Amino acid sequence: TTLDRPVAIKVLPNTSTDGIAARDRFVDEAKAASRLNHPNIITVYAEERLDGDNVLVMEYVDGTTLAECLIREGALDILRATEFATQIASGLSAAHRAGIVHKDLSASNVLVSDNGWIKIIDFGLAASRTGEESVPVDEFAGTLAYMSPELVRGRLVDHRTDIWSFGVLFYEMLTGRHPFSEDNPHALAYAIANEQYPELKRHRPDVPDGLALLIGRCLQKDVTDRLADTDELVERLRLQLHQVQHDDIVRALAREQEGHSVAILPLNDLSPGAEYGYFCRGVTDAVREVLSHIKGLRIVPFTRTHAVATQNNDSFAVGRKLDVETVLSGSVRRQGDRVRVSVDFNSIRDGVHLWTEEFDRPVDEIFMIQERIVESVAHSLKLITRMYDGKRQASRETSSARAYDYYLRARAYFHHGRRKSLQYARELFHHATDVDPGYVLAHVGIANCCSLLIHFYGDTEDTTLKGADAESQIALELDPASPEAHAARGFLLWLMNRHGEADWEFETAIRLNPRLSEAYYLHGRSCFQRGKMAEAARLFQTASHLEDRHDYLYFAAQALTALGRDDDARVLYQATLDAVDRRLTLNPDDASAATMAAVSHCRLGNTQEGLAWADRAVEIDSQDARIMYNVACLFALEGDRERAVDYLLRAFRTGFAHSDWVDNDPDLDSIRDDERFKKWNRGRL
Repeated sequence: TTLDRPVAIKVLPNTSTDGIAARDRFVDEAKAASRLNHPNIITVYAEERLDGDNVLVMEYVDGTTLAECLIREGALDILRATEFATQIASGLSAAHRAGIVHKDLSASNVLVSDNGWIKIIDFGLAASRTGEESVPVDEFAGTLAYMSPELVRGRLVDHRTDIWSFGVLFYEMLTGRHPFSEDNPHALAYAIANEQYPELKRHRPDVPDGLALLIGRCLQKDVTDRLADTDELVERLRLQLHQVQHDDIVRALAREQEGHSVAILPLNDLSPGAEYGYFCRGVTDAVREVLSHIKGLRIVPFTRTHAVATQNNDSFAVGRKLDVETVLSGSVRRQGDRVRVSVDFNSIRDGVHLWTEEFDRPVDEIFMIQERIVESVAHSLKLITRMYDGKRQASRETSSARAYDYYLRARAYFHHGRRKSLQYARELFHHATDVDPGYVLAHVGIANCCSLLIHFYGDTEDTTLKGADAESQIALELDPASPEAHAARGFLLWLMNRHGEADWEFETAIRLNPRLSEAYYLHGRSCFQRGKMAEAARLFQTASHLEDRHDYLYFAAQALTALGRDDDARVLYQATLDAVDRRLTLNPDDASAATMAAVSHCRLGNTQEGLAWADRAVEIDSQDARIMYNVACLFALEGDRERAVDYLLRAFRTGFAHSDWVDNDPDLDSIRDDERFKKWNRGRL
């Protein structure tokens, strides 16, 4: 095009034997598709005449059809099939909400991009007839194997015909075959209308019962027995997807327990004045990030490693305590424009020193140093440094050491999570993008700072919302395959109450990097706030399996409490206390962690300990809205309604902006009939 944008051209030759009917369907397709705007539906730009032929100008997708994918690969693995199915259902749901029924959903009418995005195409039959009309099978131009019983019988059809076709397609993705496989068209039509399909688990026994039952609901011959609509289908699919993702992560982590393991100790800062702690942490994190994507290698989480390393500086003792095969340790000395990095790699199992490497280079070569360290570790363990598709090392997002330094400084402040630290982190991220406008993760950092200021501190400045919106979109424009950018975009969209779009962004982030724990966590918070506790619990638990952070464990426990699963919740409240201890060795002034410890103690029946932790949190920061809110929860749990409401109102006065979170928080159940609480609740409605 004149904008140098690649497009796809669909041509209806002027010599088409279908004549006017084909031309009408072609125009109908253009009109139907042009009314839809959804990431899982192909975008149609125009319908034009070119050299006497009718053409559709459409979005170009670098990939293949799902039909070609299934021919090439056969049955898909359960996670991938469920991810595809969720995207297809999301696209159908958008079409149905716009009053459009596809009527020809099939594997040939679904595109799969090289990055795993799904695009539904070919709405040529969608608008050629009204949404509910009799369609004689001899006249129907769709794909017989995917037709619903009502279609092959020539009866009335509505959106539920697409639900049947979806069920056929999902069945095919999981088994590599159609539920009805007769070769003769008339025999096939008869089977669809009258016969029972082979049970899915007969062909694929490992499919979870929940998925098999869901497909069964889609493939009910009587439309009144099918799922009522695709919105319900999407909701059920997402719940199943979260379970499949969780199970997949748990299996992967179990396999890693049997393979190689390494603890990466925080690199010591030997710089004059010890002012480069942020830089040491950044280098440590960058090495850990790349190593975490090597198949067959288990990396001990940073908080656990740091907690043990602060108690003992002997690498072998730390390794034995963490029960790992190897330990990477070392130091960084930065002075002026040069940096000296020294690293040691020790085998704990064999009790021997494997190697030492030292680098004395200009700061600009820090990326090369990090790469060399990773390669040396992988070589020692005879592993291949193969990373997930679309995933790049964070430091490789920029070639500027100056921009990288700003980014690392910003990350250090970002992790404190307070209002002023987030504001300063945002400023430093901006400095990074000023130096390198193409630095994707720095744009992501700005967006996340803005979103956290809105979420935790009720920052209502228009510039904050616009900043998060603009920066998350810039990040995605620079790198559409960045999982961090999709997670940041999902976070913002959730705060804007655009939940369907937010869900899609979170799911995309997880698909691009199944080990991005923050994507599960943020998606879990979104579900929790909407009262979707089963989904929230599973997402929080998956995040905590990947990284045993105190906040991941705490919210998993909270969601389980809301579901009435008290015994399971108690296990996680205790794990939260252990994680808080590790967190406070890293950041002793984390008031939010202290409040989570307070609530956890009260949930476990340790009232006095809980109150002591609450006092500690308020002493650290008495003006933080999150702290006031969590202390309110504590007093509500202890039955002190007066102080619970006092602190809750203080939370809102100091910027707590999520009244809908209050609606679903089980900690506040004891004060819901309090007159001051009810007065506040009436005032917000």
